[in-house]
Amino acid sequence: MSRLFRTEMDVIPSPVKLSYREPSLWIGSCFTENIGGWMSEMKFPAMLNPFGTIFNPASINQNIELLLQGKEFKNTDMGFENNLYFSFCHHTSFSSPDKDACLSSINKSFTEAAEFLVKTKFLFLTWGTAWIYLLKETGRVVANCHKLPDKFFERKLLSVEDIAIASAAVIGELKKHNPGLQIVLTVSPVRHLKDGFVENQVSKSTLVLAAHELCRNFDGVYYFPAYEIVMDDLRDYRFYEDDMVHPNKQATRYIMEKFGEAWIDPAAIPVMKEVEKILKAISHRPFNPNTPEHKKFQENTLQQCLQLEKKYPFLDLQREKEVLNRNLLNP
Repeated sequence: MSRLFRTEMDVIPSPVKLSYREPSLWIGSCFTENIGGWMSEMKFPAMLNPFGTIFNPASINQNIELLLQGKEFKNTDMGFENNLYFSFCHHTSFSSPDKDACLSSINKSFTEAAEFLVKTKFLFLTWGTAWIYLLKETGRVVANCHKLPDKFFERKLLSVEDIAIASAAVIGELKKHNPGLQIVLTVSPVRHLKDGFVENQVSKSTLVLAAHELCRNFDGVYYFPAYEIVMDDLRDYRFYEDDMVHPNKQATRYIMEKFGEAWIDPAAIPVMKEVEKILKAISHRPFNPNTPEHKKFQENTLQQCLQLEKKYPFLDLQREKEVLNRNLLNP
């Protein structure tokens, strides 16, 4: 009998690795924010969710196609409900009571992502659910319903074939625009229990099967088992938040460790450790921030930032330097 009282998953190392010199684009569910956000925090050249959080593969495919076409959004693409302007291609984080501000924010993020997509080395897609909502008026899938009444939408479960065929077409276009692109698929471990327990499991199974179909049919398409790590390795409610739906910080850190072991270039690990020291120093909250000792501590941390940038020219610690300088000027 195993003394661990659990079965630990060994993630197969990736044949390609993320380093500080390869940009990565992360699109998908809120779990994208966890791993992708960690990569960004560690100063990897990463861009996260240019459309905001998106849960289903149909909307992700639709938005990637828009990026490849380079067609910006117009006033006619905006909706208005509950005193907010919005886009059915975007998360509510882009919504605004000001139409111009909403459109400007959408197009700024869109333009940056379109330029980033054609030069990025890695594209990480995290699928959350195979359930989609179609706007009855147009028949198009929406990334977010923006709290509109149910009567405006038709709910549908995508099949493995639906996802695999549509995603294969998008992957083919991506490879034309960016031949060296490496695509990593993952299924979010966040359970969508509002769909129902059985319906959620059917949805997740559909996503896993579709992902493996794509990995089997394309070179340079891989699968990272975030869903399986939570379901089969951790497998315990102590690894969930109080809502019993979202993995907690301990679970997320464990998945990050597994991801790092499989996907991050070993040469990047020492750099990450040095960046982490800087971040911990900046987040330190002393009992009395106005002491000469704390001022000296911040000055030393600022010097460490400058030395680290000199040692690793590819690092950008501008934000951290601004925080330190601001603290030193306004103790």
